[in-house]
Amino acid sequence: MKYSGVCTKCHASDVVRVPGRAGPYGSGNIIQVGFLASPVLVHRYICLNCGFAEEWVESPQELAKLREKFGPTSTQ
Repeated sequence: MKYSGVCTKCHASDVVRVPGRAGPYGSGNIIQVGFLASPVLVHRYICLNCGFAEEWVESPQELAKLREKFGPTSTQ
């Protein structure tokens, strides 16, 4: 949905982007990577036809924070 603007479940094109935000006391749509470190924002793409949602971390810098905090994982 992020790239095509089309829902992967119902194929509707009524998709909105809800930006991630960091609120007080660790609230918001974030991933906390440290006590005082800035949080990683998670943005949502939501189909307004069926309600399907995807979550994305869009910033390369924030992806690097996640890699540093949690390390790489293997699916093998």
